Amino acid sequence: MKNLNIRKDIQSLRGLSVILIFLFHFDQVFFKYLYVGVDIFFVISGYVITSSIFNSIKKKEFDLYLYFLRRIKRIYPGLIFFLIFFNIIFFLFFNFNDGEYFEIIFSSISSLLGISNFYYSLSPNLDYFDDKLKWLQHTWSLSNELQFYILIGVIFYVISKFTDIKQKKNTLVIVLIVISIISIFFFLFSNNQMLSNYYASFSRFWEFFLGSLAYLLKFEKFKLKNVSFDFFVLIFISVLLIVNF
Repeated sequence: MKNLNIRKDIQSLRGLSVILIFLFHFDQVFFKYLYVGVDIFFVISGYVITSSIFNSIKKKEFDLYLYFLRRIKRIYPGLIFFLIFFNIIFFLFFNFNDGEYFEIIFSSISSLLGISNFYYSLSPNLDYFDDKLKWLQHTWSLSNELQFYILIGVIFYVISKFTDIKQKKNTLVIVLIVISIISIFFFLFSNNQMLSNYYASFSRFWEFFLGSLAYLLKFEKFKLKNVSFDFFVLIFISVLLIVNF
């Protein structure tokens, strides 16, 4: 995991993601397709967390409880500090109406519970692409990540208990491909708010799992061992842009 944290390609892609997201929010008309920065983050998260868990399994060190504990320690201290700081500043220094009051309260609580994406999905006045100011909107992506961490942790744990290391890898690939296909179906065809809304994790899991599959397969079966993760993500961005056009 440590060497992944200093990989220049992954750090560069994270930086690219931040730039794309910033430009999108700076001018959603001129930079209307740059929201794909969030999608890049999801692919990177899938790659990094899968490499960490799979290496732990190979060393027979994977513990589901410790895995969840590490995720909590990594995410919640910063999240709790930010939410407390933001709420204090907002309610002391900003003028707000009843609607904004309840929006901040529900957004904060749902963020702590890791379900703010569902809150935004079920709120028709909080569409991602409208011009309304949504103070804690960015927490939806963190909730998606938390839900992915739970799902991938449980999948790895269950499979690791019943198969050997070679079977683990093959079984994981099959399971992740199946879930990805279902998720892509929700992404492209479903009209259900909970399943296919922009914020919905069910239509986002395939992006995380693309990163997972990029690590597990490593392009070996396609004789493309030297293809970099950067190139894989660039292909992913191109496909997303084509779909959105």
